[in-house]
Amino acid sequence: MQENLPDPELWSLIHPFTGNLTSVDRTQRGFDSDLTAVVECEQGPFFVKAMRNRQGGRRSSILRERAIASTVRPIAPALVWEVENDDWIALGYEVVSGRRADFNPGSPDLSEVTALINGLRELPAPKVAQTWTESRWDRFTDPETAQLFRGGTLLHTDIHPSNIIVGDGRSWLVDWSWPTLGAGFIDPASTVMQLISAGHTPAQAETWATQCEGWAKAAPAALDAFARATRRMWATRAEGQPGETWLTAMLAAAEEWTQYRGLG
Repeated sequence: MQENLPDPELWSLIHPFTGNLTSVDRTQRGFDSDLTAVVECEQGPFFVKAMRNRQGGRRSSILRERAIASTVRPIAPALVWEVENDDWIALGYEVVSGRRADFNPGSPDLSEVTALINGLRELPAPKVAQTWTESRWDRFTDPETAQLFRGGTLLHTDIHPSNIIVGDGRSWLVDWSWPTLGAGFIDPASTVMQLISAGHTPAQAETWATQCEGWAKAAPAALDAFARATRRMWATRAEGQPGETWLTAMLAAAEEWTQYRGLG
């Protein structure tokens, strides 16, 4: 099965943790990694995420994911092993059984989403995260308004149906590619966008969000500022990649949300 991996050296690197390999089932997502796959093996199975060990944002992402793994263990699959050499960084997670969450109106999975977001808010931010200031929305607003997005809450920042696995009696929040520290309303507000895109009205989506402590404690002005910045962000991304229909859909959801909030 060595040929199913992107590089023979990677197979040699992870072999002490996996033993003999049976199969490699690559995932459809995970575009920011060189390998994301469920590896059936002698000592597994494991969900393996691997990236070439090169300087840059993608390397920083997997290093953050590795550093945060023990903190988010209550709501995420366990990191079982990790290994690194000059060419590769690889993480081996437990394989959890479930399906992607359903964000459609009326879905019972929405209570699981609420529980995961509230559970994340209760986790203490580790020391390693103290410099991970959330700043991705800064370029879409002015410096003074961007201060509304600051805070000490540990954030996932990429909550969508594929990153929530709903199992029998338990759910998990996965793909911790870019955790940050910021205002507690950011994860609920980003999920509001996803709900609108999935068919909820803005009123329905915001009603759901009131169950999230971070949203409930947020000042309306901060939510307005985030909605505006989010609309500008999706507009910029959709303009840069006009052929990506999902970006157009997210922009439409952002426009619907800002109109609902009376932001023009």
